Amino acid sequence: MKLCKMMFCFLIGASNFSLAQTTVEHEASLKETDQVQIWVSKGLTAHRKDDLMDAITWLSKAAKEGHAHAKAMLGYIYIRSGENELALPLLTAAADLNEGLAQYELATIYGQGTLVEKNDGKAVELLEKSIAQDYFPAFVTLAKAHEEGSLGLKKNNAKALEYYQQASDKGYSTATYRLISAYKNGELGLAINQQKVKDLKAMLDKASKQRKEDSVAKMNVDQY
Repeated sequence: MKLCKMMFCFLIGASNFSLAQTTVEHEASLKETDQVQIWVSKGLTAHRKDDLMDAITWLSKAAKEGHAHAKAMLGYIYIRSGENELALPLLTAAADLNEGLAQYELATIYGQGTLVEKNDGKAVELLEKSIAQDYFPAFVTLAKAHEEGSLGLKKNNAKALEYYQQASDKGYSTATYRLISAYKNGELGLAINQQKVKDLKAMLDKASKQRKEDSVAKMNVDQY
């Protein structure tokens, strides 16, 4: 009987050891990409909470592993913190990896000529690349450049309207507001069209309602 109990205890102990070993092995075998993504998520969460030190810590770990968005976000943070020498290499590396945020930030830098020699052609090129990544602010910035005739471009309402419309169709409200103003006041070569104004406002209201519903649904799910 005692022998049976001893064998039972041994088997339980062995089972617990095996389970612990399996857990360790699982953690050790966690895909590198999964681990990096966890760091990125922690960094982005910290940034949303304005905890820049924590954000930099986690994003730096991911950036060292070559994560493009981590590099871009670090560059974004450093630029706004006045750490330009740290920002430029990160933004350049991320832009080379086709990261839309980095391409947009670099376009702004080249367009302003504050940290590098002003280069309108390079700015436009980077904005076009950012647009290819569906980075919405790039649509509006390039649309404004065509509308105003800046960044070395000639005024071109048709091109401006094209970029505003593309961004609006993708759900970027800033572009939609510009279209509402254009149809209301007869700008960008458009005729005044109150029905268009009404339709665009309805589209914004619908999108806003959907975002609120999604937010409430997420809160409900997070409770469990």
